[in-house]
Amino acid sequence: MLVVNKNERACCTCNHWMGMRVVEEKGYVYSLENLEGTCKSMHHLDTQITIEHPVTLPNASCTAWEIWPESAA
Repeated sequence: MLVVNKNERACCTCNHWMGMRVVEEKGYVYSLENLEGTCKSMHHLDTQITIEHPVTLPNASCTAWEIWPESAA
């Protein structure tokens, strides 16, 4: 189990990450540490390829990180 603060720059707190995650009312995001998710950020995509999305772990991060709106509540 991976538990991170909603403001931590990790894939599971990013708006681009399409993997399993749950927000707890005290501002923590939960995910499974070894469960991969896809990243829908165009930052990672080659301009010639528009349908591929890279696979990432929930604790990874990149420069295109944007806070997940559901965690901002």
